[in-house]
Amino acid sequence: MALAALLVSSGSLLALPKALGYFIDTLAATDRQASLQSAFFLLLTVIGLYAAAVALRMYLLSWLGERLVADVRRRVFRHLLRLPLAFFDTHPTGDLLSRLTSDAALLETLVGIVLPIGLRSLIQLVGALFLMAWLDWRLTAVFVAVVPLLLVIAVFFGRQVRRTAVAAREEEARLVMRIESSLNALSTVKSFAAESSEAGQFDRNSEISFVSAERLMRAKSLLVFVLFTLSLSLAATMLYAGGLLVLERQTSWSVVAQFVMYAAFAAFGCAGLSEIFGEIRKTAGAAERLLAILQQPPESSRQLQPLPVRPGPGAVRFAQVNFAYPGRPQQSVLEDFSLELRPGETLALVGPSGSGKTTILRLLLRLYDPQAGAIFLDGVDLRDMDPQELRRQIAVVSQEPFIFSGTARDNIRYGAAAATEGQIVEAARRAQADEFISRLPTGYDTPLGDKGQQLSTGQRQRLAIARALLRQTRLLILDEATSALDSENEMLLRQTFAQQRKNRTLLIVAHRLATVQTADRVVVLDHGRIQGEGPHARLLETCPRYARLIALEFEPPS
Repeated sequence: MALAALLVSSGSLLALPKALGYFIDTLAATDRQASLQSAFFLLLTVIGLYAAAVALRMYLLSWLGERLVADVRRRVFRHLLRLPLAFFDTHPTGDLLSRLTSDAALLETLVGIVLPIGLRSLIQLVGALFLMAWLDWRLTAVFVAVVPLLLVIAVFFGRQVRRTAVAAREEEARLVMRIESSLNALSTVKSFAAESSEAGQFDRNSEISFVSAERLMRAKSLLVFVLFTLSLSLAATMLYAGGLLVLERQTSWSVVAQFVMYAAFAAFGCAGLSEIFGEIRKTAGAAERLLAILQQPPESSRQLQPLPVRPGPGAVRFAQVNFAYPGRPQQSVLEDFSLELRPGETLALVGPSGSGKTTILRLLLRLYDPQAGAIFLDGVDLRDMDPQELRRQIAVVSQEPFIFSGTARDNIRYGAAAATEGQIVEAARRAQADEFISRLPTGYDTPLGDKGQQLSTGQRQRLAIARALLRQTRLLILDEATSALDSENEMLLRQTFAQQRKNRTLLIVAHRLATVQTADRVVVLDHGRIQGEGPHARLLETCPRYARLIALEFEPPS
């Protein structure tokens, strides 16, 4: 339908000079008002048809462009969610945002503006040349001889525009990355009183982006000047040449007027075609950046048909695992690492920063795969399982949990959408979160703001614990999950976790003595290797490194 509207609008535009010529001939050949009115109404009919077709074409093509952008963004975003975490280690968030916004918007421009202009220009050019040759082949020969030179000039300036456009887009992407970085770290910026510094850096980036955009505006303005000057000069030349033929009585002013209009159509058609090639190349670059995301292999099982996840007691085994992060392949984090978690056991990981504790949790969640060795859940290699099905068996609470901008209720049932109101409240109660949630302005329906900024760190942790407890998983991971809680709430939560031992295996990363003491077994890590393991009391006697870590907790500052 959009194509039909485009064909009708282009056809009616080509018919406009003929209608105008008929009006001029009627005006010159008759003094009857009725004949003049007929010619006038014919001209208005063509104009009305053209205007209606243009409006319909613009609406349909704009709708098609917006639909395309929405579908592409949906597909790319869904694919991003399925990519392994290693992909995001090497691709800045600002760059991905730029691809989903600016690059995707270029596709709408391609479908809604560039391609219609190209097709319309092609129809105008071919149709105008045919009608020009039918009107006067001599003037057409002059036009065809001059146009190639004008096209070469237009293409030269068009290339200048394309080069400056690339530079301007790169600076725009850097500006988006700066905005994203500053807003994500706003609390840190304020804590260091660095608002002026961040504003100054943004001003510099913004000015660089403006300078690049200004160069692009100058290049585009120069291109428009050149195109209009050449096109209108060509039309004036045709008008002059036609005037000479009229003086020699070889044609009429009606033919000359039609020919000049067709020459203008043909010239603008040539200019439009020369301009869209650059736009298509620019859009092709944006499409390539989006396609590069879609071509990234998603998380998957190494089996063509992933092994089904069957109910199990929650036994975990690391077998001779070696791992280094993709961004630092030469820096090994775990070396020949082996560890077993027995069903229903509470195991605590302790060690200095960088010892590999968080890496173990990430590998267990299969956010990364080890370069050597294997990890098993109830006897099944994690790589043979569907990643999403695996993670449905595990609940995680991190030291700095992410709180979404929805309500308290939305955050607790995240990942358990089918939970009832009673289950949500019970999970909050067991996480010691029900009390502070009930004091919020509208209780569980209170919006928590971006990243839960309205809550304290301890409240965010308790909300995340409620979220984890609501999911009936066989494995519960607590990564410094109570580090921001007061002693009373931490003690109550330890009692809650103790009750979870009946149905779950608990893996805890902690430094607090009170948390470590409650574990069935403690594993001491350093540089990706186990330095000791066993109950807390025994490790104090047999593992000097563990004894030193515990002593540091009570050692007064010097």
